Amino acid sequence: LELRPDPAHTDPRTHVTHLSQGDKYVEFGVDVRDTNAEEYLRSLKITYSRALPQGCLSEMGEFYVNYTVATPWTTPEFVRATRTVVVENVDECGVREGLGVGANCPELVAMCDVESGAVCKDEIGTYSCLCPEGTEGDGFRLIPRLKPDGKGGFIGSMVPRGYKGGTGCRDTSRPVIEILGPNPKVFQVAKVNGLKGVMRTGEDADSHERVKTLNAEHRSGYERDLRSMIRATSGAELCATTAKPNVRPTDCIRATDRTYKGLVDLTGNVSVGEPISKDGSPLHWRVPYNVVDEAGNKAKTVWREVIIKEVDLNDFEQHAIKEARVNHEEDVKMAVNDAIIKERKRAATLNNNNKDTVGCSACKPCNCNDQQGTADMLTVNECDEVCDRKISAAIASQRSSTSTSTCDLQYAESSSPESGIPIIDGMIVFMEELIGKYALMMLFFGCTLSTALFVLGRTISALISTGPDVRTYYHTRDDDEREKIMMQNVSYYRSQNPSNGSNRPSPSPGSTSSVPRPPTASMMSAQQNGIFTPQQHR
Repeated sequence: LELRPDPAHTDPRTHVTHLSQGDKYVEFGVDVRDTNAEEYLRSLKITYSRALPQGCLSEMGEFYVNYTVATPWTTPEFVRATRTVVVENVDECGVREGLGVGANCPELVAMCDVESGAVCKDEIGTYSCLCPEGTEGDGFRLIPRLKPDGKGGFIGSMVPRGYKGGTGCRDTSRPVIEILGPNPKVFQVAKVNGLKGVMRTGEDADSHERVKTLNAEHRSGYERDLRSMIRATSGAELCATTAKPNVRPTDCIRATDRTYKGLVDLTGNVSVGEPISKDGSPLHWRVPYNVVDEAGNKAKTVWREVIIKEVDLNDFEQHAIKEARVNHEEDVKMAVNDAIIKERKRAATLNNNNKDTVGCSACKPCNCNDQQGTADMLTVNECDEVCDRKISAAIASQRSSTSTSTCDLQYAESSSPESGIPIIDGMIVFMEELIGKYALMMLFFGCTLSTALFVLGRTISALISTGPDVRTYYHTRDDDEREKIMMQNVSYYRSQNPSNGSNRPSPSPGSTSSVPRPPTASMMSAQQNGIFTPQQHR
């Protein structure tokens, strides 16, 4: 008996037929060669080591085909040939429904619940479906051809590994809610004291009782007023401040849900509950926030504290100014934190792109939002301290390292705060509260403009000025002639002799004297522009 080979799948050296899952087995049979001269009726029997399906080969493995012809006159009384068929693995994750193998063998099409984030994984002879982090289930869709066997398993062709009835992937990740704005939120109201005089007279038990009754009546309306404000503004009033009076409800809260598709914003679905008194106090309330994701997972309830502060009317203005200052400082702190986070992201991006100067991997940024709602939750200040310690350690390691690779520490060194900034910020806040924001802006603008004009004027004067008023005169022959004429007409006088008190007679014109002559100088007339020339003729 000679086996007829499958030209597409039989190895000519080993005579083994190699098929893959999803292929169909085609019987090629054998050739019977008999050298006996006698003619007799022969019967060929074909048997298989395992039952073959009608369609495709869905299970991986090896089976045998035996071809037998009876020969009663020989020992043994038959002739047999065996064909070996090996069914190899196919990647079910790459099989598409209605195409190629998927058209001939639909049971090999992966039935993973990809809409819920399940990922197909090829196994030896089968496949499995893996659910993403934050979900649970078998990862499969329902496979109708598979039936329960009553023992927790399933029967049918091609049972995938891990199949438990097609439960899919159910999201189990709870959303996280973060409170924005002031917490606690403080409302200031005027304290009820009744009619008070300057001299504090006329106060008795009845007046105290009346004030107590007024306080009780006044406080009984706090809950009603608080509920009314929350309903009218959808909770926006709870995060409004004097610095930001016009806010939206979404500015007061942030809700996110981490899914396999990424971070989903659920802020618009957050519900604001009714205020609940804390310990029965009419001055301390708690407002709950809740949200539920599409899978029905409920976030951990977070609470905003609401404190009602009763302030004496005489101190009301001072408390209002103090509250405005605190709110402004909080807004500045939040803006600085946001700017720091953006700068860190920008620096990390630059470090990743600048591979020529950076030889080490970028530090993982601190993300306090990832730990919201967990036991290891950090505050913003604690997170900044952790980041600062990491940056300091990286700087010290970089300076002591002898490696040729260098890291860009410009951002790390520049991120350390300067000691003078809080003082300047405090001065600006004080001036703003003293004269107002717009007046402070106008003051700064006026000082800047005056300084600029002064510098500009001095600069122009220095450019167009020719120096001090200096004039140069020269002694000419005409000056000598005029000097001689003037000297001939000069009379010299001596002072009185103090010893005898008598006056000496003045010498006559033209007489000689031993008194020295004055120094020579130019004495040109006005027509000749001399040094005595009037100012208008110079």
